[in-house]
Amino acid sequence: MIVFDMEWNSGRYEKVRLNEILQISAVKVEGITILDTFNAYIRPKAHKRFSPPAQALPALEDCLRSDLDFSGAMARFLAWCGEDRLFGTWGENDFQTLKENLLYWKVEVPLPDTFLDLQAGFCATVGAKGAMALQYAVEYCRIPDIFDFHDARNDALYTALVSQYITPEELENCRRVPGPPGGRKPSAGLPKGRHWKGPFKSREELRSNRGCRLGVCPVCGTRTRVSSWAGGVKGPYYAPFTCPDHGPFLLRLDTAVSATGYLWGSNRVLEWNPANENRLRTAESKGEYPCRNTSRRRRGRYRPRKRK
Repeated sequence: MIVFDMEWNSGRYEKVRLNEILQISAVKVEGITILDTFNAYIRPKAHKRFSPPAQALPALEDCLRSDLDFSGAMARFLAWCGEDRLFGTWGENDFQTLKENLLYWKVEVPLPDTFLDLQAGFCATVGAKGAMALQYAVEYCRIPDIFDFHDARNDALYTALVSQYITPEELENCRRVPGPPGGRKPSAGLPKGRHWKGPFKSREELRSNRGCRLGVCPVCGTRTRVSSWAGGVKGPYYAPFTCPDHGPFLLRLDTAVSATGYLWGSNRVLEWNPANENRLRTAESKGEYPCRNTSRRRRGRYRPRKRK
């Protein structure tokens, strides 16, 4: 696995919309062994001014003195990677920024279709709510923080060390599809004439979405959310629901992948008839998928204020 990290300049207040990469660093990991490291400083060209975070980078002077441009740095990086194309980053921003720069500088390289969001995998392993900063993850794992943070070389090394704490199950669950390049709409390429909900990172997230689970009675508008689906791995999925006044209906959930690699879902209500009932039975024979987080939260007991 290649664990990489980057630093960039957003060029705040400038017309060019680009997170211009200034430093690319990476660590080659096999199991629990760090095999090799990579680092490249890139001389900035797109922006004339630096954003405040870029001004605070420890290696900014090294970037300004560098003779490498982005295409040259990428050539060295890919040559160093060799045949290994399993990339991992702390969060999703680095991979997306890399694709953004490739598009802006018109550099064509064979990037993988997916990458590992090691931040999500680590947070899921330790049960953290929300996204944990790398600095706090290092502290949680009791790794000595002897190097400065916000230097891509150091952050890549810290990320590689923290990734050793991720369970194999969560490591596979944190596989992500990169976002749309160059401001392209994530819904591009979906079938027309349908209302699509998304984007989603996984099919489990799609099936468990409250909007996708919502069945509305076509007669009176009564709203019901289903708690499980039946169907094949890639859908379509079916779930029965009942209106208290107008009887049973069938909710169908179709899935699609946009041109940018995102998952989307579109549901519709079908009438309950023999043909649709057979569709449900066929779907049930393929598999059942319970939705997560379907239990309602208990509300706190209301206590009136005491008047003074």
